[in-house]
Amino acid sequence: MMDFDTTKIETKLLSSLIFNHNLIEKLIPFLRPEMFCVELNRASYKIISEMSMDGKSVTIENVVLSLMESGQKVEPDYFMEVSELGELEAATVIADSWKKRTAITEMRELAQHMKNGYQPGSILKTATRLMDLDITEEEIIPTKTLIEMALAEGDARGGPKWNSFVDEKYGGIQLGKLIVLAAASKAGKTRFAVSTFHSLIMQEQKADYISLEMYPTFVMKLLFAKQARINDWFIFKNDVPHNLYEQFSLAIGELGQREQNYRIVNHLYDREKLFSYLRVYSRTVKYFFIDFLTCIPNPTRDDNKFYGEICAGLARICKEKNVTIFLVAQMRKDADTADTPTVDMIEGTGKIKQFADMLIVMSNLSKIKKEGTELGTRLRFSVTDRLSRHYESIDILSDLGQLKFDQPSGDPL
Repeated sequence: MMDFDTTKIETKLLSSLIFNHNLIEKLIPFLRPEMFCVELNRASYKIISEMSMDGKSVTIENVVLSLMESGQKVEPDYFMEVSELGELEAATVIADSWKKRTAITEMRELAQHMKNGYQPGSILKTATRLMDLDITEEEIIPTKTLIEMALAEGDARGGPKWNSFVDEKYGGIQLGKLIVLAAASKAGKTRFAVSTFHSLIMQEQKADYISLEMYPTFVMKLLFAKQARINDWFIFKNDVPHNLYEQFSLAIGELGQREQNYRIVNHLYDREKLFSYLRVYSRTVKYFFIDFLTCIPNPTRDDNKFYGEICAGLARICKEKNVTIFLVAQMRKDADTADTPTVDMIEGTGKIKQFADMLIVMSNLSKIKKEGTELGTRLRFSVTDRLSRHYESIDILSDLGQLKFDQPSGDPL
C-alpha cells in the first residue's frame, strides 16, 4: 500500500536534506528510515543520516555513489527537487503515513485470529475513530492488540482523572499526548489548567506547572482555592472569612503533604531552556503544564514558523519520553467577540493543530443567575483531535472562583 503524494514528499525532503544536511539533527529523533514508503528512499535517508552524523560531506554525488555501492539503482537528478513543505512538516507527514500503513498491515495479518470471543463491532468503531482508516467491518477486523488495549483500559479510558467534564466524555489522562487548551483572554483557561494540575497532584501523580505569564504564587493561590473549595477572590484579597479559615488551613496542610509531587516554575522563557527542562525532569515527572505558548519570546518575525517549531518539539518530547504536556494557548483578539472561537484563532501559530493530540477550545458564554444570585459561568468546550477528524461541542456550568468544571450546563452547582 503506497501513497503517491507521500512518496513525492519523501523524495523532496531527501533533496532538502542533501542541500542543507544540518537539518538532519532535528529529524533523527523521531523520523526513522523504516518510515519511508519506498525502499530507495529508506536507503537514502539512512545514508544521509550516517554521513551527517559521521561528519562526512553530504552531496548528491556522494549519496548516489553510496546507493549504487549498496546495489540501489538511482539517477543523479532523483534528488534535484526540494520540498515546498517545511522539513519538520514533511517529516510529520511521512511518520503519520507510516503509522497508518503499519496499523492497516497489522490489522489484516491478525484479522483471521479474531473469529471467537470478541465483539469486533464496537472495537472497530474505536479503531476507526483513532486512526481515521477508511474501512468497514466486512473488510477488516481490528487487531488483537487494539482489542486487548480496549478491554484492559476500558476503551482507552484509563489513566488519572481530570476531575472535570472530560472524564465522562473522553476518559482519563493518557501518557504520550500533547494536549492544547486554547481560549480568549480572561475566559478561565488558567483556572481550568490549574484544576487539572490539582487533580493530578491529589492522585499522587508527579506534575510540573511552568507558568510563563503569572508568578508561581498566583498558581499556588488557585491551588489553595481548589483544595479548600472556597472562592479564590478571598485568597487573592487576603481576606478569608473566619468561618472558612479552618478548611483553608486544612487545604494548605494537605497540599503541603504532597509538595514532593509538584513544582511551579516561571523562569523558562527561552525555547531551548524549556526543552532542556522537559527532557531532564521527564525522568521522574510525567505531566507538564505550560501556561502559555506565546509568552516565549519570538526573536524572529515569523510567528507561525517559530511557535510551530515549538509545538513540533513538544509533541516529539511527549512521544520520546512518554509524558503528557498540557499547553495553554492564547486566542487572538477577534476571539473575544466571536460566538464560538475556533482553532484557527489561536495566537501565534496555525500549525498547532498539526501536532496536538487533543485540542480543547474554551469559550466563556455567559454568567448564569437565578433570583439575583450568580450560579456560575456557562462555558463551551469544543474538543477535536490533532487532524480535526472528530469534533464535539460541550456546554458546562462552571464555578471559576472554585475552579469547578464538572457540571453539565443547566445542572445546579
